Amino acid sequence: FIGHTASSIFDAGAGIQLSPNFVKLISWYDHEWGYSRRVCGLLVYAVAQDEKALASSLREWSDSRSGGRP
Repeated sequence: FIGHTASSIFDAGAGIQLSPNFVKLISWYDHEWGYSRRVCGLLVYAVAQDEKALASSLREWSDSRSGGRP
């Protein structure tokens, strides 16, 4: 699983039923790679949100300067 892009890999064959209402699930993950992928994804999301906020602020500023005229 080293270098796999998913945060974790579910191992269906390794899980066991401990009681009728309780199941133990096993998931494998590569600490560095999975974590790094999630951090990069979060950064991409944050930049996109900042760009939206900046565009909205610039529109508001432009509208206030033009008196609402296009």
